[in-house]
Amino acid sequence: MEVKVIHRNSARACECCSSWLKHWEKITKEDVGTCRTKSCTNPSKVGAHVKRKSGDNTWRIVPLCHDCNKRTDWITLNKHTTSAPAEQGGHK
Repeated sequence: MEVKVIHRNSARACECCSSWLKHWEKITKEDVGTCRTKSCTNPSKVGAHVKRKSGDNTWRIVPLCHDCNKRTDWITLNKHTTSAPAEQGGHK
């Protein structure tokens, strides 16, 4: 899946989980592990806000390393990467 990292000026820390990376973990029930950008093996450090190149126009969260989170081009995620909705709350 191709996505673009979108740096939202209004993006605050996730209020329900204290960080977007923890939000992603709670929703997906997966370990953070490594960056989800194809061919990157750095540890994931942030829950990045992304939008898909094709499909709906919703905000999603995926784990990325700091370097990949700084990118402004379209990136390809690893196959079978699970994304989480960037909506706060709504989970336990």
